[in-house]
Amino acid sequence: PQPAAAGSTRLPVTWRVVGDPSGRWQLDEAGRVAGRTETGASVVLFPENVDDVGFSALVSTTSCQATLVFRAQDDENLLMAIYIPDGIPNPGTQGGGVWLYQRVEGLDLPIRAVRPASVRPAGEPVRLRIVTSGPNIQIFLNDEPALQAVDTAPRSGKLGLMVYSTSGRLCEATFGDIQR
Repeated sequence: PQPAAAGSTRLPVTWRVVGDPSGRWQLDEAGRVAGRTETGASVVLFPENVDDVGFSALVSTTSCQATLVFRAQDDENLLMAIYIPDGIPNPGTQGGGVWLYQRVEGLDLPIRAVRPASVRPAGEPVRLRIVTSGPNIQIFLNDEPALQAVDTAPRSGKLGLMVYSTSGRLCEATFGDIQR
């Protein structure tokens, strides 16, 4: 990402925040993008459309999940790679993992979920990386393959970041060393 002025907490003006109005995004003291929301999904979309994706960030959270968004048309139509660390209550699962979802007209549809050995405890940063080539999608966690899938209708779209709150629980996550 383009660095902001020294000491600024403002995101670059070309980044668009969409989704839940309780969402708040800023640069923290370490230069990471910090997102928080209380009542749904808040998304930051980068301005450029891309076809094939090579997108990664050091993600960290102690309260929820950290999500990289790709092939986004808007906040209602996108693909997302979700990372949940160990130690965060997550209904229906034994611990953290990586999930691939597609959002179509605001409806979240699960594609695949895995629990790779590289899942870390809450608060410990991990590198989440998405690589696409045409319809092929690969997601890596700490440079280890986590899951693969095929997108039956691949198209260009924006990249972005997402935080998501369930049950009114505060969600805060950071995204550092963003490479796109």
